[in-house]
Amino acid sequence: MPRDAPAVAVALVVVVTAACSTAGGSAPGQLRSWQSGANYGQGQQLLASDLGDIATGLRSGPLAAVKTACDGLGVDAANAYGQLPTPDHSLTERLNSEYIDFENAAQACSTAPSLHSKAIRRYISLATRGQDELAAAKRRIAEILKS
Repeated sequence: MPRDAPAVAVALVVVVTAACSTAGGSAPGQLRSWQSGANYGQGQQLLASDLGDIATGLRSGPLAAVKTACDGLGVDAANAYGQLPTPDHSLTERLNSEYIDFENAAQACSTAPSLHSKAIRRYISLATRGQDELAAAKRRIAEILKS
């Protein structure tokens, strides 16, 4: 074995270790990269717009417009769900719950026979729970970005 072999091996380990440690980056950097690649901000805006359209429709009708907005919520929640996982397990769990709640809310709403039906009450319950998960996800994002 050549005399330089141990030195070369050590140098190789140092280079590989350094490359692996910088490839992941900091938690805030990883999150920002995920947010950008997943179009997280735009996805959240679409969900908020859908929820607003549904709320407006529930106040003034007609049922067909509410169902259309509910269908949009389902599509947008499914698209957002497709961007998981995030680089943070806790954040992924919160967003997972949010998107599933919104998708289930959209399903309930889309099948409602009237604006005052049990399906609409179920929509409201699930959408409220989804918004609570969204608030928890926003808090987790703030924690990560402060670290």
